[in-house]
Amino acid sequence: MLSMSSEDLRNLITSGKKTKFAKAMAEVLEDKINNLPEFYEFFGELIKDHPNFCLGFSYMIFRKYVQKFLSLEQLLLMDKVLMQNYALSKHEPIRFCFLGAVIRRAPTVGISINGIIYITDLRVIGIGSVFKRRPDPITHIASVVAPPASGALDKTFRTRMKETLGEDFTESEFTKFDHIFPINNPYDIKRKKKYIGYTSDIEFDKKDKTKKKKLIMLLVAGKEKKEDDNVFEKRKKELYDKIESFLISYQ
Repeated sequence: MLSMSSEDLRNLITSGKKTKFAKAMAEVLEDKINNLPEFYEFFGELIKDHPNFCLGFSYMIFRKYVQKFLSLEQLLLMDKVLMQNYALSKHEPIRFCFLGAVIRRAPTVGISINGIIYITDLRVIGIGSVFKRRPDPITHIASVVAPPASGALDKTFRTRMKETLGEDFTESEFTKFDHIFPINNPYDIKRKKKYIGYTSDIEFDKKDKTKKKKLIMLLVAGKEKKEDDNVFEKRKKELYDKIESFLISYQ
């Protein structure tokens, strides 16, 4: 069976058929399994025009399909290549990319984003499913992830993005992904076995007044489907070591 054309896939995007799109993209990948750079370019053109759809929940469905025939190394590389080369500016390189969760702490019932977590010099990007949770030591989070909680209206974050991205900056940077959290001079960095956390202060305008808010974030690495337990524990420790050093470097 021949995989769908670019035009067919764009029609699925327009119609909002996430599962059909994910399955079709998996078939394209399987056809091009011996030439992954060609697949990246093919999928990348769709991502450039429709980043929110292609790298939203449909991407997580697609990822589940391709786990059947991609190695763990290929899977992790694919996550990074597609985001870095086709969704982000060359001035915003990905520092870390992993399957897991990003959580915002707060004293109320809230949500966590479980999926692929990307960390750049400017922000944390969460792509995946949103779940409501009751407060506990790990998932003690805010009621909703939306501006200003996402950082989209954070004045400091906006200024830093403009300065960092230069001519690559557009307002679409604030709507390109469903869930973004600024990294503004992180402090109170806490490292635990299950997660690593930090706090950033953000500013946003509300009713013609500048408000301030604390973003207390937790980053939780998750185990990949094909990953050995011992391999995962070692990878998680190394990842947290690097993230901790990265966050401290801001201070």
